[in-house]
Amino acid sequence: MKCIHCGANYKTMELECPYCHAPNPKGREWLKERNKAENKYKRERINVINKGTPYIVSRIIMYIAITMVTFSVISFLAVVAFFIREEFKSVGYVSRSEALEQMEKYYNNGEYLELYFYMSEKDLFDEEYYVYSQAALLTNKYHLYQSKKMSMLKELEDGVMDDDYYVSYTLSESIEIYKVDVGVYDEEVSENQAIYDMYREEIMSFWVGTLGLTEEEIEWISDKENYLYFTDEQELTAKIIERGIKQ
Repeated sequence: MKCIHCGANYKTMELECPYCHAPNPKGREWLKERNKAENKYKRERINVINKGTPYIVSRIIMYIAITMVTFSVISFLAVVAFFIREEFKSVGYVSRSEALEQMEKYYNNGEYLELYFYMSEKDLFDEEYYVYSQAALLTNKYHLYQSKKMSMLKELEDGVMDDDYYVSYTLSESIEIYKVDVGVYDEEVSENQAIYDMYREEIMSFWVGTLGLTEEEIEWISDKENYLYFTDEQELTAKIIERGIKQ
């Protein structure tokens, strides 16, 4: 299956996405059903041992083991079938050719946010659609950043900024967008260069004009080789607030 948060592929039985650690309800439901079956088997085994002779007990245990293994397999397959059925009920089946046609349409029209919603609904994030997946995920991240930026500017205008939440959030998100840090789709491709340039131009304007970052600070945070730790982020956020944010 594919993670709807970062687009990574992983097994349905995983409890969480191994890349972004988003919880996987399907995996948790499978584990719950498996544990129920194992517990029931253990209780039956203890009851048989307490009541029968060693020979009869061994035979009964063998039959119970076979039964429980069969039951576990059937239960697992039933759970998997249930989730597959529910998934198809909720998003509907779409053929590969139809999906490609629709994704290409959104992409060529510059409707990247609509592309994100379509790919999320149809569970289409995949290495096969790398260009579309990256464009969609990057654009969704950019719109979330824009929303928080507007909230920050509104608080500044109203004079009610009580903490550094919006400053820290917009700084962190803008850095990830500038570096094209979108999970497993972080390698830049020529097809999406126009998107990178558009978002980077706006973010650079925000860094210089609103946050008042220095050339040295911009050089550091925009370099893909440099990893900005949480403490570095906090320190830079404090400097921004101390210098004053421009509206």
